Amino acid sequence: MSNVWVLNTTDELLRDGYDGKFYDFAPNRWVEVPDFVATHVFGDQQANKEPYLIRLGWTKTSNDLPQAYERLSKFVISSQPPQTTTNPSPVVGQIPPSSEKREGGKGIHKAA
Repeated sequence: MSNVWVLNTTDELLRDGYDGKFYDFAPNRWVEVPDFVATHVFGDQQANKEPYLIRLGWTKTSNDLPQAYERLSKFVISSQPPQTTTNPSPVVGQIPPSSEKREGGKGIHKAA
C-alpha cells in the first residue's frame, strides 16, 4: 500500500469514504490518502472512469459525461508529496538602509 496526494481545485468540499472511513477533500488543500482510496473515489489509474463518475453522482446519462469529466479534471492526484515553497524575504542578504534615530517623533538635534 502506498499513499497519493489529492488536490481539490474546485470551490466545493467533496466528502467521500471507503470502508467506513470518510475523507474530506477541501478546496485548495492537499489530502494524503491511500492509493486504493484514490482509485475508489476518483478512478485513479483506471482507464474507464464512468463507474466512478456515476458513483459520485456527477453523471446520470451519457449526456452528462462531458461535465462530469470536466469536474473530475479539477482533482489533481500526485504520487509525490506536494512541495511547500516559501518565498524568501526580498531583503535577504541586504542590509536595510540606516534610519535617523528619532525620539518622540522628532529628529534628534545636535547641540551647537
